[in-house]
Amino acid sequence: MTPGAAPRLSVVVPAANEARLIPACLAALAGSDPVPGGAEAVVVSNGSADGTAAAAEALRPALAAAGWGLTVLDLAQGGKPGALDAGDAAARGALRAYCDADVTVSPRLLPALAGALD
Repeated sequence: MTPGAAPRLSVVVPAANEARLIPACLAALAGSDPVPGGAEAVVVSNGSADGTAAAAEALRPALAAAGWGLTVLDLAQGGKPGALDAGDAAARGALRAYCDADVTVSPRLLPALAGALD
């Protein structure tokens, strides 16, 4: 993905107190087959008290090395609907996918999903 360019796919990940699980989720995204046009992860820590946002930030180098962008929002207020709304507002991709922090995607899923959503 070209720096500054909007990615084709944004994956929004709402996460409340998921510091233990978010690393595997983001590592699976980074390990995905490339999405033509690029991809980004938008992690929304909503009301977390366990360092979820910091755990997500720690994966920034691995995601960048795989060509992924990363936005991490740390909201004081809990609630999944608000987290999804905030993630949608921050996402830059024309296509959207959503997954919870306890999900690890298979390598071929996101390119196939992006192709199906076009």
